[in-house]
Amino acid sequence: MYKFLGFLRQFPVKRFEKGSIILHQGEVPPYVYVIKRGIVKSYTISDVGDEKPIAFCMQQEVMATTWAFQKSPGTLYFYDAFTECTLYCIPRDELQQFIHSDKQTLAFFLDHYITKYVGKSVRVNALEYSKAIDKIARTMQYLCHGYGKQLKPNLVEIELPLSQQDIANLTGLTRETTGMELKKLKQRGIVSYVNRRYTVKIDELQEFYGEDDFKDIQLRA
Repeated sequence: MYKFLGFLRQFPVKRFEKGSIILHQGEVPPYVYVIKRGIVKSYTISDVGDEKPIAFCMQQEVMATTWAFQKSPGTLYFYDAFTECTLYCIPRDELQQFIHSDKQTLAFFLDHYITKYVGKSVRVNALEYSKAIDKIARTMQYLCHGYGKQLKPNLVEIELPLSQQDIANLTGLTRETTGMELKKLKQRGIVSYVNRRYTVKIDELQEFYGEDDFKDIQLRA
């Protein structure tokens, strides 16, 4: 990991203000962006103009990975600065050569993308539930897994400044329904939130499911 950080530091950086578009869907990037600081949101736009979030990228993550690793001719999604961001700008060939030449970095990327794959599976599972409360609860599970920081043995903070509209977009529910269901989880003592910061009691969340599938899921490193 230290070698990868040293590799990144030799390249120039570019700064983006919160809310600015970094890459458009279908764009061919001038180089690979790797996040030095901040959070980037990827999303698509539906036929009726609704935002459909894909994921959030955080520190040391590669953006537009399908293009970065030559799996698509351009970016598949839009990328916006969810917070103020600083990004490394790296020639694609140089990034690929370095990753393949360093076993430690290669292992880091393998672990990272396995973790992301598990998170995506959790999110898809959340969307399959018919009841709004289940969609919200399972989405909180996904957010804890992919973007959670453990504060105490039973308490996780989601490291994303999410509005209720952001959570509504993630679940496909209306903002009003999302607000009502979050309030139910708050009243049960499962979720707390203030100023777009959410904390989750993971044991209570698992008990709410009545299943054991959350216990063995590791938080983001």
